[in-house]
Parts: sequence; structure tokens; C-alpha cells
Amino acid sequence: MVPGYLEQEYEYCLENNFVANRGDRINIRYPNAQQFRSYSVTNNTLVKRGHFHGRECASLEETLLAISSGTRRWINASRALDAGEIREAVQSYFVPHGCDLRHLHPAELCSILNQFRHIYFIGDSLTRHLTQGLLIALRRDLILGGIQSSSMIGRKNPYHCRCDGQFSEHQDCRMNDGLFNDFIPHQLGVCSHLPEGDGQFHFHSADHNGILFGSNNKTHHCADPGNKQLVLFVLQGGIHFNSDAETTYRKLLNRVFNTPVFQLCNSNGLARVVWTAYQSQSRKLDRRYPLQSRERALAFNRYMETRLKGLEHLNHTPTIVDWWNLTRDAQTSDGFHYLTDVNLIKVNHLAHVLRYFPRVRAVTLGG
Repeated sequence: MVPGYLEQEYEYCLENNFVANRGDRINIRYPNAQQFRSYSVTNNTLVKRGHFHGRECASLEETLLAISSGTRRWINASRALDAGEIREAVQSYFVPHGCDLRHLHPAELCSILNQFRHIYFIGDSLTRHLTQGLLIALRRDLILGGIQSSSMIGRKNPYHCRCDGQFSEHQDCRMNDGLFNDFIPHQLGVCSHLPEGDGQFHFHSADHNGILFGSNNKTHHCADPGNKQLVLFVLQGGIHFNSDAETTYRKLLNRVFNTPVFQLCNSNGLARVVWTAYQSQSRKLDRRYPLQSRERALAFNRYMETRLKGLEHLNHTPTIVDWWNLTRDAQTSDGFHYLTDVNLIKVNHLAHVLRYFPRVRAVTLGG
């Protein structure tokens, strides 16, 4: 049984796990039976304290190394000897390197996120999936926890996309809107132990085309450094810029860094940046999408690491989370977009990283 989740929900997903292809016709009967598959979540997806190594990671450096140098193991060990395409179709789980990143329960997750006044998730479909993983973790709902949409009736609504199917790139499964993109936890019935009002974080999600230029472009987020609450920017991208690192930096990161919101937060010492590195694509897609190949992705990551570590105008050095080994040969919906297993682990990893972010001291900045 996966810790922290209802047994009946897990059993439901084991028996009814349907992941639609982009072009499938989705309805309650799931007419394309070929897309039934083994559920990606296993008993080892969310580990308990000391499960693998007997001790928890004790610093940010250990945490980042445990993530970047971890390995994937298969439930059926003999399948790990097969070709990558075969391994991707069966259950596996991630083992962090050297120390454990235990499964954080919702109250812990909420408290970690609540050190930030605002949280911006900016990227592409992978960021949307990370957002869905966060909602699943907060709601403890494996079946439909990652769905938040105004479309709730008829065939074209994302509530037909269940279990791993929530991470399908079929158009119906991408219809999350409204409070999915901009919410305070209480609006979704999560983090109920947090006090209402200013002590509660505000969550914003946007693709790279709508970065902080809409109604959320509120410079007062950081206008008063005396509030001592941080603003977090979780950034990711590359695939929509032809996996070109220089273009991604210029059109995505540099654009964020030059928004009034970020500049004011940065000048008042309240901005914190997390960059999530390019992930691994299935080898079966290399011929069709050579720009997303593993070799090109690794070169992309090296370039971005050099650029981000060389920045001098930010008040806080960006933290780079490398999920290459987490995603390599894991189950996907289409060879590039990963399922519940990967996205729940991403959320847990990110929370562990944020545990070690320095809090804003109760002194006047610059004083």
C-alpha cells in the first residue's frame, strides 16, 4: 500500500489505469483498450524514513546529489536487462543516492510552501504536470487529485482522465483551468491547518507565453520588504524553443528576470529561484524528435547550469534540480511526458529542496 493514500483508490488505479494517446477518443467506456497499462505508482514510489539508506538527507547539497545521482529500479528485476523501450512499459521506482528523501505528508508540505508569500510555476507541459502532482500530493487523491477544471460534464472534460491518465497529453486531459492556475490553498480545500489571510501562500501557474504580464503582475507582492515573506519562482522550459539552451535562456529566464514583479522581489531580497533541468526522452522518439535527444538534453543542462551559476545580479543563486535520472526509462504517456510516479516524486523532491532555503531574517534588509 502506498503510504498516505486510501487503499481503495490505489486498488482502483491498479485495475483501471487507462492512459489516452493524444488522438484517442476518450469516453467513460475507454474504447481503445490498448491504452490500459500497469499503474506507475508502486509501494516504493513514496518512501518512508530510512527505507533505502537508513538515514535522511541532512543538507541542501546532500538532497540535490541524492536527486541527481539516484537510480531507477524495476519491480521485475529481469525486465531491467531488456531494451529501454520494454523497461519503460513496466513498473519501476526511484532510489535516491546516499540518503533518503522521505515521503512528506500534506501538513508538512503545506508548511514548507507557506514560507513563501507567492509561488510562481512557469514553464510548459512538464510544469503543468508538476502542478498536477502537487495537487495530488495535497489532496491525497490518486484518481482525480490532479484535475481542477470548470469542464465537468459531457465527453470533453478532464475528469475522464483518471489515475495515470491525468498526465495524458490528449486535449481533453489538458483542460484544467480557473483555480488550477491561480489559487489560495483554502479555495481547493487543502492546507486547512494554515491560517486564512496573509499567512497563506498564493499559487500561480503560467506557460512561457504568459509570464507575469497578466492580472497577476502585482508589484506589491514584494513592495514591502518588511513583510519578510519570500516569493518563489520555479522555472522550466526548453522543448518549445527547439531544445536550444541559449534561446531558452533569452526568451524564458531572461524575460522572467526582467519583469517588474521579479525585479522588485529581487531588489528587496525576497526572490528565490529554482530551475528544473531538462529531463530524459525515450530513445524510441529520437528519430522523430532529434532535438530532444538525451545527448542534446545533457548539453542543454550543462549550458544552463553555467549561465545560472554565473549570474551576479540576483540576490539568491538559483537552485538547479536535476531530474534526469528520475525520468530516464520511467513510464511515460508518449515517450516524453511522465506519469504519476515521476510527478509525485518531483513534488516530494522539490519540497525537500525548499526545506533548506534560507528564511528571511527579521531584520531590515541591507541593515
